[in-house]
Amino acid sequence: MKIISTLIFFFSVFGAHAQWQDAFDDGEISSSPSWIGDTSDFMVNSSLQLQLNAAAAGHSAISTLSSPNMFSDLEWRFFVHQNFSPSSGNYGRVYLVSDQPDLTGPLNGYYLQFGESLSNDAVELFRQDGLNSVSVCRATDAAISSAFSIAVRVTRDNIGLWSLWIDYTGGSNYVLECYGAEAMYTGSAYFGIFCEYTGANLSKFYYDDIYVGPLLHDTIPPVITSLIPISENILELRFSEAMDQASANTISNYSLDAGLGNPLGALLNSTDPTLVTLTFSGSFISSFQHTLTVQGLKDLAENLILPGAGAVFTYYAPVTVMSHDIIFTEIMFEPSSSSALPNVEFVEIYNRRTEAVSLENWSISDGASTATLPQHIILPHSYLLLCNSNVASALSPYGEVLGLSSFPVLNNDAGDRLQLFDNNNILIEEISFSNSTYRDGNKDDGGYSLERIDTSFLCVDPLNWRASASALGGTPGQGSSVADSYLDKEKPVLIRAFVIDSVHVGIVFSEAMDASNLFNSSLYSVFGNGQSSIHPDSITATSDPAELIMRLPFSVGEDIYQLSINYGLKDCPGNDLDISRTIRFAIPKKVETGDIVINEILFDPISGGSDFVELYNRSNKVLDLMRWRIAEAPYQEYSLAQASKSICDKPQLIFPGEFICLTSNTSDIRQRYENPGIMVFLAASELPDFNSIDGAAVIYDSLGIVLDQLSYSEEMHFPLLISKKGVSLERLSPEINGDATSNWHSASSSSGFATPGFKNSIGWINSEIDDGLSIEPSVFTPDNDGTNDVLFIRLRQSDSQGIARVLIFDIAGNLVRELTQQVIIGDEYAVVWDGLRDSGEPAAIGTYIVCTETFSPDGHVKRKKLPCALSLN
Repeated sequence: MKIISTLIFFFSVFGAHAQWQDAFDDGEISSSPSWIGDTSDFMVNSSLQLQLNAAAAGHSAISTLSSPNMFSDLEWRFFVHQNFSPSSGNYGRVYLVSDQPDLTGPLNGYYLQFGESLSNDAVELFRQDGLNSVSVCRATDAAISSAFSIAVRVTRDNIGLWSLWIDYTGGSNYVLECYGAEAMYTGSAYFGIFCEYTGANLSKFYYDDIYVGPLLHDTIPPVITSLIPISENILELRFSEAMDQASANTISNYSLDAGLGNPLGALLNSTDPTLVTLTFSGSFISSFQHTLTVQGLKDLAENLILPGAGAVFTYYAPVTVMSHDIIFTEIMFEPSSSSALPNVEFVEIYNRRTEAVSLENWSISDGASTATLPQHIILPHSYLLLCNSNVASALSPYGEVLGLSSFPVLNNDAGDRLQLFDNNNILIEEISFSNSTYRDGNKDDGGYSLERIDTSFLCVDPLNWRASASALGGTPGQGSSVADSYLDKEKPVLIRAFVIDSVHVGIVFSEAMDASNLFNSSLYSVFGNGQSSIHPDSITATSDPAELIMRLPFSVGEDIYQLSINYGLKDCPGNDLDISRTIRFAIPKKVETGDIVINEILFDPISGGSDFVELYNRSNKVLDLMRWRIAEAPYQEYSLAQASKSICDKPQLIFPGEFICLTSNTSDIRQRYENPGIMVFLAASELPDFNSIDGAAVIYDSLGIVLDQLSYSEEMHFPLLISKKGVSLERLSPEINGDATSNWHSASSSSGFATPGFKNSIGWINSEIDDGLSIEPSVFTPDNDGTNDVLFIRLRQSDSQGIARVLIFDIAGNLVRELTQQVIIGDEYAVVWDGLRDSGEPAAIGTYIVCTETFSPDGHVKRKKLPCALSLN
């Protein structure tokens, strides 16, 4: 921004001490004028703006000589940009007048402050007396509550009346915000800038185009900047500056074509003198471009509008909007400063109709907050970007933008549910999204938007969205970079149910369902242990289109109940519900450590793929994962675990012997690996991004108690694997400590290298064992094909506690592997041999001897030996 060149005349006429300017075009601050103070904390950037460039959190201030005559009419102008949401610890001040060069200590003068505590931030003019400050006048509340770029104009007349003018777009169309009388100080020595900041905002203050001197007299005639029809016979006409009331309210100064002539009334807005409302006796012609001509209009400086001035507009008659006429097409909910796009959140909507649509009094909501849209026309087959009003200017180069003062703050990582309502509060469009909707592990850390794949597929379906393929990170205002045909042919399934209270049960489908027959309770059947099936009393909707509430004709007891649905339900695209699946529900029990174990982990996925963690319920209890959490930690350093993340915030039951696969991208895992269906997956949008070399995973209950933990390493993989990418580690036995590296093995090649939601490809053989030693199978083949890949070794002793050693010898008596040294065991202990020597090399084909020694507390020693054979298929 460089707008100060027109001011050079005033600088040269009035001299360097009474008035001055600095547009930083010389690229430095040491001369013309010379700034003093914390100059090392500031720089002139490549855009020739003054920018904070501090090394650490704190405050910085610079000032320069400025001694205007305070008994004359004076003016200050400058541009300020703060690229953050202001607070009590992050704000800026511009000192218009100071009797001291040091702006951090006591002084007498006047300053503007940009930022404060809470969220009502406004530009405010203060008088400072030593270290105390008194407000002179305050601009619009909350106008700078988030990042902003504004142009400021302050005037003071010779009797001490201060006026504050602001253009919130950063241009030169200043609007009077406030004024106040204050004449205590009439002398000045310095002008300066003060910044208070935390470590996150060391370089996010910008200043430019500073002018201090006599009033700049307006000699530029006004021009029309916009002309908007707000009804069939009313226009809003906006000018580049405040207008003279008498000329603006004269109806003969306006004339409209198509025989409509002069308006019946012309009214200058009393609070916004740049705005005139015109009312005509006849109606505008729909979809016709009208021309309005004006004459005789003057601004406040009596500059007359140029002859022949006018503007054109097109009126669009109101239309009845149906569901999905306006759709969401792009969502940036996790922007990044490293992206080529502006670091701002936005939502793109698209008008599918052949007619223009008025969005006045429409609303967009994420459930937590709602923003009402002002008068705005979205043209046929066109895009519109919705965002916070304070960042609208950053998106304007990319297309048409509508800034909203209460635009919802989109939820990073966990995602959100967005809904668009018309002016009658009828739902027109909705979408639920999260990190898993990216479906690209390389892009789900932010900096990329979500884009709709097929604008003709109108059902709510996250699979119709994916991460932008654009190198910019998104395509705001343009067609989708991932545009393609999309057709949902997958049958919906009933994935879970949960008890709400004694007579209400929640039902969750895999996707949004068609409303036809959905509330027909005779299609739903519930039965408990030994009971005949019973239909629920009623089925009701919830705010989630994939979730219902069922009211039962009985009170839920301690039984495990089953729910089935008969033929007759369909999803939105028309696919029949898979009625083969019966789901269970019950009142969950309290979880205890050891009830649930980490059973499988994929920490090094194929490029672009996603991690997953599989849980197994080894208890005989029904458990609920709601509010459980997961964390990552360095390898075998659980005390250094990072902040835990939520697994799910809704009920998710896991029954005895069941598996649940946690992943941030369910569709990716389902496409890459064989699995039993979507019902075993839980989309955990905040799943940690596990280290691909080594690390640890920790599962906590809702109270923060550790339920299970695992340290993993790529060294735990089968050593003969050509590549370890995309290969999971499977737990061999849920009964053996998860920290025992010998209890983990690479998923077999025959299983596709992972078994999410399934029994592991390599697992424990549960056979009975008498007092002593047992091995299975007697011949094993460690080739990772999923069949007899490891040797399971089990010890049982009559004593309740003892110490054991497990050794492997070859037939010649040479020690091959020391599986355990002196480990404390209970009445039963298990370990596996994966066919490797202590050196990590594969043992040769042949016969080996498994030797065990157990030492009881009374000193009794038992030794056992059994042969085994290592072979190849």
